[in-house]
Amino acid sequence: MEDKSFSLFIDKFDEQPLVLGFLLPDVESKKMICFSSYTSDVENNPYKCELGAYYDSSDVNIEFVTIEGNFVKLKFKKEGDEDKFFYIEKEKIRFQ
Repeated sequence: MEDKSFSLFIDKFDEQPLVLGFLLPDVESKKMICFSSYTSDVENNPYKCELGAYYDSSDVNIEFVTIEGNFVKLKFKKEGDEDKFFYIEKEKIRFQ
């Protein structure tokens, strides 16, 4: 069986420690989730992301779905809730 798990860890020394997930494969679409090493990007969810703001993906269940153009499609899974899909720019993802 293929492992579709997804983990995101951001280096606080990265020049761009902010990764946003979008409703559609378009950076102009609604922001769904935020990952950042900066407290100002995470605390109180300043981007008003529906799925929340996090320092990394260790507290959430996310699965890889597919690649669509310049974006990676991911599934946010939370027990008791319907799965929600979001997109992250492929250039911000490193595959292993």
